[in-house]
Amino acid sequence: MRLAPLLLLLACGRAAPPPPVLGAAPDFRLTDQNGRTVTAADLGGQVWVADFMFTRCPSICPLLTEKLARVEGARKVSFSVDPGYDTPPVLAAYAEAHHAPWTFLTGATDAVARGFKMGLEGTDHDTHFVLVDADRKVRGYYDSSDDEALARLKADIEKINPRRSHP
Repeated sequence: MRLAPLLLLLACGRAAPPPPVLGAAPDFRLTDQNGRTVTAADLGGQVWVADFMFTRCPSICPLLTEKLARVEGARKVSFSVDPGYDTPPVLAAYAEAHHAPWTFLTGATDAVARGFKMGLEGTDHDTHFVLVDADRKVRGYYDSSDDEALARLKADIEKINPRRSHP
C-alpha cells in the first residue's frame, strides 16, 4: 500500500500537458501603427496573443486593450476591424493613449478573422483572445470577459513558452 501515495505524489508533480493544436494561424500582410508591413511569418518563432478591436469602439475594445495589457510572456497583436478609419497614425495614437506598447495592425483583417474562425460582421467582432505558438499554430481561444479563461491563458502561455518572455 505504500505505492499508492508515491504514485499520487508523482502524478501531482507532473506538469499539465500543453494545450492542443487547434489549427494554423492565417497568413497575412498588414500595416502596423508605425507604417511598417508585418506578415504572419514575421511572428514565427514567437508565442503571441491576438485580439480584434477598433479605435472608435466606445465599449468593449478599451476593456480588451486593458485586459491584453495584463497578459505576460507572449507578444501581443491587435487587429483592427475598422481599417478604413484605423490608419497607422490613428492606431499609434490609440496605443499611446492606452499605454499599449504592442503591435496594432490594419488592412484586410476580415480575412484574418475568418482564418482564426472568429466572428466578424462590420465592426461587430468576437471578443476572445487567441493564443498562437512559435510554430504559428492556434493553441486556444479565451473569453476576455471570463477571469477563469484569462487564468487558463496565462497558464497555457507558460506551458508553451516556459523560458521566454515577449513585450
